[in-house]
Amino acid sequence: MAPRDLLLEVPYRSLDIAEDVDLRQRLAHRDALLWLHHEPFVEEIGYRYDLQDRLKKMFHVKIAQLRMGTRFWSSVRWTVSQRSWSSPVLYYELVSYPIAFLLAVLRGYYDPTPGFERRVDYWEKVVSKRMTISEIEHEFDISIDRSVLSERGRELFCSPTDSR
Repeated sequence: MAPRDLLLEVPYRSLDIAEDVDLRQRLAHRDALLWLHHEPFVEEIGYRYDLQDRLKKMFHVKIAQLRMGTRFWSSVRWTVSQRSWSSPVLYYELVSYPIAFLLAVLRGYYDPTPGFERRVDYWEKVVSKRMTISEIEHEFDISIDRSVLSERGRELFCSPTDSR
Protein backbone atom coordinates (compact mmCIF):
# COMPACT_ATOMS: atom_id res chain seq x y z
CA MET A 1 0.00 0.00 0.00
CA ALA A 2 1.12 3.52 -0.61
CA PRO A 3 -0.36 7.01 -0.42
CA ARG A 4 -2.29 8.02 -3.53
CA ASP A 5 -0.04 11.03 -4.17
CA LEU A 6 3.06 8.85 -4.19
CA LEU A 7 1.55 6.47 -6.74
CA LEU A 8 0.58 9.43 -8.92
CA GLU A 9 4.22 10.60 -8.81
CA VAL A 10 5.60 7.10 -9.40
CA PRO A 11 3.00 5.36 -11.58
CA TYR A 12 3.04 1.88 -13.06
CA ARG A 13 4.86 1.68 -16.38
CA SER A 14 3.87 -0.71 -19.15
CA LEU A 15 6.46 -3.44 -18.69
CA ASP A 16 4.53 -6.65 -19.05
CA ILE A 17 5.56 -9.10 -16.33
CA ALA A 18 7.94 -6.67 -14.55
CA GLU A 19 5.48 -3.88 -13.71
CA ASP A 20 5.41 -4.68 -9.98
CA VAL A 21 9.16 -5.05 -9.54
CA ASP A 22 9.73 -1.87 -11.57
CA LEU A 23 7.35 0.07 -9.31
CA ARG A 24 8.96 -1.36 -6.16
CA GLN A 25 12.40 -0.47 -7.47
CA ARG A 26 11.43 3.13 -8.22
CA LEU A 27 9.72 3.44 -4.82
CA ALA A 28 12.81 1.95 -3.16
CA HIS A 29 14.87 4.66 -4.86
CA ARG A 30 12.76 7.20 -2.94
CA ASP A 31 13.05 5.17 0.30
CA ALA A 32 9.26 4.88 0.21
CA LEU A 33 8.94 1.18 1.02
CA LEU A 34 8.99 -0.93 4.16
CA TRP A 35 10.65 -4.28 3.63
CA LEU A 36 9.29 -6.87 6.05
CA HIS A 37 11.90 -9.44 7.03
CA HIS A 38 10.25 -12.86 7.10
CA GLU A 39 10.77 -16.53 6.54
CA PRO A 40 10.62 -17.42 2.84
CA PHE A 41 7.32 -18.84 1.62
CA VAL A 42 5.90 -19.85 -1.71
CA GLU A 43 2.44 -21.06 -2.45
CA GLU A 44 1.39 -21.77 -5.99
CA ILE A 45 -2.16 -20.76 -6.73
CA GLY A 46 -3.03 -22.80 -9.76
CA TYR A 47 -0.04 -22.12 -12.00
CA ARG A 48 1.31 -25.35 -13.41
CA TYR A 49 4.01 -24.64 -15.95
CA ASP A 50 5.54 -27.30 -18.14
CA LEU A 51 9.13 -26.82 -19.30
CA GLN A 52 8.17 -24.89 -22.43
CA ASP A 53 5.96 -22.51 -20.43
CA ARG A 54 8.71 -21.92 -17.85
CA LEU A 55 11.28 -21.16 -20.55
CA LYS A 56 8.84 -18.79 -22.25
CA LYS A 57 8.16 -17.00 -18.96
CA MET A 58 11.90 -16.72 -18.23
CA PHE A 59 12.37 -15.13 -21.66
CA HIS A 60 9.58 -12.58 -21.08
CA VAL A 61 11.02 -11.73 -17.66
CA LYS A 62 14.41 -11.04 -19.30
CA ILE A 63 12.87 -8.67 -21.85
CA ALA A 64 10.90 -6.82 -19.18
CA GLN A 65 13.87 -6.46 -16.84
CA LEU A 66 16.06 -5.14 -19.63
CA ARG A 67 13.29 -2.68 -20.58
CA MET A 68 13.33 -1.46 -16.94
CA GLY A 69 16.84 -0.19 -17.65
CA THR A 70 18.81 -2.99 -16.03
CA ARG A 71 22.12 -3.25 -17.85
CA PHE A 72 22.71 -6.25 -20.14
CA TRP A 73 26.01 -7.47 -18.66
CA SER A 74 24.72 -6.96 -15.16
CA SER A 75 21.80 -9.24 -15.94
CA VAL A 76 24.08 -11.87 -17.43
CA ARG A 77 26.39 -11.75 -14.36
CA TRP A 78 23.39 -12.06 -12.03
CA THR A 79 22.13 -15.11 -13.93
CA VAL A 80 25.52 -16.81 -13.84
CA SER A 81 25.77 -16.15 -10.10
CA GLN A 82 22.35 -17.75 -9.49
CA ARG A 83 22.81 -20.95 -11.52
CA SER A 84 25.20 -23.87 -11.56
CA TRP A 85 27.41 -24.39 -14.62
CA SER A 86 26.03 -27.94 -14.70
CA SER A 87 22.47 -26.62 -15.17
CA PRO A 88 21.16 -26.78 -18.76
CA VAL A 89 18.92 -23.83 -17.84
CA LEU A 90 22.01 -21.63 -17.48
CA TYR A 91 22.95 -22.26 -21.11
CA TYR A 92 19.40 -21.44 -22.22
CA GLU A 93 19.65 -18.21 -20.22
CA LEU A 94 22.99 -17.26 -21.78
CA VAL A 95 21.81 -17.96 -25.32
CA SER A 96 18.48 -16.17 -24.86
CA TYR A 97 19.83 -12.97 -23.26
CA PRO A 98 21.13 -11.39 -26.50
CA ILE A 99 17.79 -12.07 -28.21
CA ALA A 100 15.89 -10.64 -25.23
CA PHE A 101 18.16 -7.58 -25.31
CA LEU A 102 17.43 -7.00 -28.99
CA LEU A 103 13.67 -7.26 -28.37
CA ALA A 104 13.93 -4.91 -25.37
CA VAL A 105 15.68 -2.33 -27.54
CA LEU A 106 13.11 -2.70 -30.30
CA ARG A 107 10.19 -2.35 -27.86
CA GLY A 108 11.78 0.58 -26.08
CA TYR A 109 13.33 0.75 -22.66
CA TYR A 110 13.52 3.21 -19.80
CA ASP A 111 16.60 4.78 -18.33
CA PRO A 112 17.68 2.84 -15.26
CA THR A 113 16.42 4.02 -11.90
CA PRO A 114 19.40 5.85 -10.32
CA GLY A 115 21.24 3.46 -8.06
CA PHE A 116 19.65 0.40 -9.71
CA GLU A 117 21.65 0.06 -12.90
CA ARG A 118 22.83 -3.42 -11.93
CA ARG A 119 20.44 -6.29 -11.33
CA VAL A 120 22.00 -6.96 -7.92
CA ASP A 121 21.37 -3.37 -6.73
CA TYR A 122 17.68 -3.99 -6.03
CA TRP A 123 18.35 -7.08 -3.92
CA GLU A 124 21.13 -5.35 -2.00
CA LYS A 125 18.67 -2.54 -1.17
CA VAL A 126 16.03 -5.01 0.01
CA VAL A 127 18.50 -6.80 2.29
CA SER A 128 19.84 -3.54 3.73
CA LYS A 129 16.40 -2.06 4.47
CA ARG A 130 14.28 -5.00 5.63
CA MET A 131 13.04 -5.02 9.21
CA THR A 132 11.22 -7.42 11.48
CA ILE A 133 7.80 -6.53 12.83
CA SER A 134 9.42 -5.55 16.14
CA GLU A 135 11.91 -3.29 14.37
CA ILE A 136 9.11 -1.62 12.38
CA GLU A 137 7.18 -1.00 15.60
CA HIS A 138 10.25 0.53 17.22
CA GLU A 139 11.25 2.61 14.18
CA PHE A 140 7.80 4.12 13.66
CA ASP A 141 6.54 4.05 17.25
CA ILE A 142 3.54 1.91 16.36
CA SER A 143 2.00 -1.30 17.62
CA ILE A 144 1.10 -4.19 15.33
CA ASP A 145 -1.64 -6.54 16.50
CA ARG A 146 -0.15 -9.99 16.00
CA SER A 147 -3.40 -11.65 17.12
CA VAL A 148 -4.93 -10.95 13.69
CA LEU A 149 -2.26 -13.12 12.05
CA SER A 150 -2.95 -16.79 11.49
CA GLU A 151 -0.65 -19.33 13.12
CA ARG A 152 1.22 -19.64 9.81
CA GLY A 153 1.42 -15.84 9.56
CA ARG A 154 2.98 -15.65 13.01
CA GLU A 155 5.47 -18.36 12.02
CA LEU A 156 6.47 -16.41 8.91
CA PHE A 157 6.41 -12.82 10.09
CA CYS A 158 7.15 -12.87 13.82
CA SER A 159 10.59 -13.69 15.13
CA PRO A 160 10.83 -16.26 17.94
CA THR A 161 12.13 -13.52 20.25
CA ASP A 162 8.95 -11.43 19.85
CA SER A 163 7.43 -11.09 23.28
CA ARG A 164 3.95 -10.27 21.94
